[in-house]
Amino acid sequence: MKLGDLIPRFLKPRNSYSDLEERAFSDRLRQANVSGQVVTEHSALWQSAVWGCVRVISETLAMLPMDVIERRGERRDTLGDHPVAWLLNTSPDGVMPAFRLRETMLAHALIWGNGYAEIERDTVGRPYALHLLTPDRTVPQRTRDGVVFRHHQADGTFVDIPGRDVLHIPGLSYDGLQGYSIAVMAAQSLGLNAAVETFASAFFGNNMQLGTVYTTEQTIKEETATFLREQLEKLHRGAAKAFRAALLTHGLKPSEPPMALSDAQFVESRRFGVLEICRWFRVPPHLVMELERATHSNVEQEQLAFVTHCLQPWATRVEGECNLKLFGRNQQSRQTVKHNFGALLRGDLKSRYEAYRIARETGTLNANEIRALEERNPIKDGDVYLVPANMTTVEKLQEPTPAPVVTPTPEPAPSDPPPEPSPTDQLESARRHMHLVRSTHA
Repeated sequence: MKLGDLIPRFLKPRNSYSDLEERAFSDRLRQANVSGQVVTEHSALWQSAVWGCVRVISETLAMLPMDVIERRGERRDTLGDHPVAWLLNTSPDGVMPAFRLRETMLAHALIWGNGYAEIERDTVGRPYALHLLTPDRTVPQRTRDGVVFRHHQADGTFVDIPGRDVLHIPGLSYDGLQGYSIAVMAAQSLGLNAAVETFASAFFGNNMQLGTVYTTEQTIKEETATFLREQLEKLHRGAAKAFRAALLTHGLKPSEPPMALSDAQFVESRRFGVLEICRWFRVPPHLVMELERATHSNVEQEQLAFVTHCLQPWATRVEGECNLKLFGRNQQSRQTVKHNFGALLRGDLKSRYEAYRIARETGTLNANEIRALEERNPIKDGDVYLVPANMTTVEKLQEPTPAPVVTPTPEPAPSDPPPEPSPTDQLESARRHMHLVRSTHA
């Protein structure tokens, strides 16, 4: 294909590329920037801030367990032995660990804008394996029969894979089909950072008072000028030879550098470049070791913002694609895939056990469920749920208080009259009375 045939077509939408040659040419035109640095998906990763952002997002999300949850009425059961759970948590193809596949797909989606994996199915249509597809050789296309993913193979041929057999994780998109490449969209920012790094490398690699100009009023031949320049570079070039004393001949006089690094705000430019890249990826600066304004309080809040505003959207993209492509029509209504973000507390023992205590006291988890999360064996009577004794429901508080029921006290039954004393008792009582009278008169 000739250059004249490629130029009129480079503005076509990306999903209309007919071959890899046209796509590569168009990408080079799109990635040109004012700084003069050519930015590609591969060269963008040479910058430490880009590498750090891609790595922290892909590794963090890939390490989270993906639970297959089945709805059975009001119950929610986690199916640890489901085939989809095996593909997403253990191994997608029996060779590659699941962490590696998910990490690579997310890295592709972050820097290329799209992550692909081919779904291999068994004879009844169930997912059997997942095979990674590189984004530089895979292009989605809309056809009359639906979406088709055209994958270019190493031998120059291509194969069209039906859309239902490709697990596609796109980033922000224009047409909902193919995500934007951050390397293309951020070419100006990345190019500026690359130019600053190139300038820094050249400065320290050619450290002999940057921009120093030597002048003389004498007429010097070209051979002499070349000899003097070689001698100066030999004696003073390199960081280890900086600030050495120089003996100048032929009337040479050094001039001041036209622009010092402080005037160019060199350090500030490099720091701003890190913040600019973090803005593109929505990553808090402290996660790529930019700690200038980091404190204990704001780092904790930024960590929560990282989970809410960065990880959660990517997790939703992955879950939606898995729910659509990895389950059959009958399963989609009752089986779903969810990331378990509780694994983020695995490294914080105090916070994890505090959460367990709250869940235990409020009746959310029982002892055996907590032990299962800690990979411990169940205990006897550990399936009992505990709730606080002083808690009630709102409905009971809104019920009117019933009037107290007064129970009348029963009157005591009349007692029987005392029995009549016997003659013997009467005689004994009379004797005691006479004895008392005599004692009184005496």
